[in-house]
Amino acid sequence: TQYKYNYSDLNMEFVNDPSFEPVDENFITPNFGAGVMYYSRYYYIGFSVPRILNIEANDGVTESTRYKKHYYLSAGVVLPLSNGFKIKPSTLVKIVDNQVSVDINGSVLLAETLWVGILFRNFNTFGALAQLQISDRLRIGYSMELPSTKLITSQWGTHEIMLGFDFAPFRKQVLKRRYF
Repeated sequence: TQYKYNYSDLNMEFVNDPSFEPVDENFITPNFGAGVMYYSRYYYIGFSVPRILNIEANDGVTESTRYKKHYYLSAGVVLPLSNGFKIKPSTLVKIVDNQVSVDINGSVLLAETLWVGILFRNFNTFGALAQLQISDRLRIGYSMELPSTKLITSQWGTHEIMLGFDFAPFRKQVLKRRYF
């Protein structure tokens, strides 16, 4: 991660504060992550720590943690119910500073083409998602998430547009249907 402070861009009322001398500061804080995932055609389980080091930054006034270590545990399964109809329950558990966040998702696959689902985060946020398999290699999707608190009247939530492409570097390579 790279940070840059340029104090000369500040518009200050009192210009004689030595903490804000017009100097440029650049610093780089390297980090690394690790993870493992086991999957088959119909289920998966994974664990990851995307940023192993806590990144501290000092802006001249206070020191703060910019990136905290996050632990992720994810799992899911695809259950065939009938010809052309499958369900996919999945979960994601995130732990940061002994605070646990749990996502519970449920999707339905119709005719091996359209995923439609719902999600709950900590039972105070909910959302919906859809994904369309356009070809063997191309899919598009949309998801939205809304709070179930008083914020729902003033906040439109988060929205995400997805584009997925499966690469096959060799012409004769056969791609298997992937559910994850």
